[in-house]
Amino acid sequence: MRCVRGSGVILALLACVPAGAAAVREYAVEVSATVMESPPRIDFVWTPDPTATEYLIYKKGADDTAWTGPVAVLGGSASSWSDEAVAVGEAHEYAFRKTRGLIRDTVAVAAGAEVVFQIRDSWGDGICCANGLGFYEVSGCDTTWARGGSFGSAESTTFIVDGPGGPCGSLVVKILLDAFGQETTWDLADGGSGAVLAEGGPYAPPEFGHIFAGIRFPEPDEPGAVLLLVEESLAAALAEEIRRLEIDMVR
Repeated sequence: MRCVRGSGVILALLACVPAGAAAVREYAVEVSATVMESPPRIDFVWTPDPTATEYLIYKKGADDTAWTGPVAVLGGSASSWSDEAVAVGEAHEYAFRKTRGLIRDTVAVAAGAEVVFQIRDSWGDGICCANGLGFYEVSGCDTTWARGGSFGSAESTTFIVDGPGGPCGSLVVKILLDAFGQETTWDLADGGSGAVLAEGGPYAPPEFGHIFAGIRFPEPDEPGAVLLLVEESLAAALAEEIRRLEIDMVR
C-alpha cells in the first residue's frame, strides 16, 4: 500500500492508495484539499472526468460511524467544491461519488401471483451502512412490497402482487449500491414453482473517493503500515479477499 500525505494552508490530510492501483483509478475520484482558517473553509479539487454526469458529496465527523445523505449534489462538469460548515480544531471524512450506483428494473408479473424477492451480498455486510448508504426497494400497484439495506448476507420477502385498485402486472426493483456493487445480486421468483422471473447483479462498483481533512486537527505521528504475507500457493484463491482488505484499510 502506498500512502501520500498532503499539506495546505493549515491542513491535516492523509490519503492512501493501494500499490499498483491502476484498477482503483478506473473508479476513483482523485480529490485533494486545502484549508483556510479565517474564515474557516476547506476547498476540494479533483481531476475532471468528461464521462461523469454528477458528483454526490457526503460528510461525517471523525467519530461518526455512519454516513447521512449527501451535503451537495454537483453537475458532472464540476471539479471543485468548498465546505464552509467547518470549525478550527475539527476534522471530517468526505466521500465523493461520481455515480449513484442506482439500479432500476421493471419486471412483468402475473396479476395476483405470489412472488419471492431475494437480495444477497457475498461479503455478508448488506448494502448499508458500513460502505455506503445503499438500499433496495420493490414496488408496484401503488404499494412498496419490500425495502431495506442492512441485511447481512441475504434477505427475502414473499408477497402477492395485488394493489388497492385490484390486481396489476408489473413490479419495479430499485437498488442503490454501496461501494462494492460486485457483491450484490438479486432475483424475483415465482412463489409456487420457484421459477426465476428476473434477476440482476453482480454490478460494477460505483465510482468514488474518500478524503479526511480538518483545520488545526492533530495529524498522526506516522500513518502506519501493514505487512501481509501470503503463501504463494494460496495467493490466487485469496486475491479477492486481499483486494477487499486493501480497500478497507484505505477507508
